[in-house]
Amino acid sequence: MADTTLIRPWLGGLRDWLRAAPAVVALVGTRTYLGALPLGSPLPALVVSRVGGGMDGYTYDAAMIQVEAWAASGSQAETLITTAITVLGSQLPTVLSPSTQLMGARLNALLWFPDPDTDIPRYIATVDVDVRAVA
Repeated sequence: MADTTLIRPWLGGLRDWLRAAPAVVALVGTRTYLGALPLGSPLPALVVSRVGGGMDGYTYDAAMIQVEAWAASGSQAETLITTAITVLGSQLPTVLSPSTQLMGARLNALLWFPDPDTDIPRYIATVDVDVRAVA
């Protein structure tokens, strides 16, 4: 197995970058999470997860991420997901961690998918991202 220690820390950096993006902060403050929406979290909120892709072993990651926009209404969730997708595609390349840069982001799919258990409004976007290790 190839050593991937340089490329792995980027997802937390992506979350932090979204947390600092003025357009995202205006909608959710710092409520951008990794993996799952914390129980009882105020809305609106974003959740970012890695759901697929592959790396060359050490210097490059072609990943698929999932971005979920949770909100009190469908229109608020739509505004949030649109904003998040726009931010992901802007200001590239951008530093995600001391060892990684986001080089590209492309929308793969956009789904309206309210939570099946709670019916909380939610959009889900899958986005292909290119992340590069830097020295």
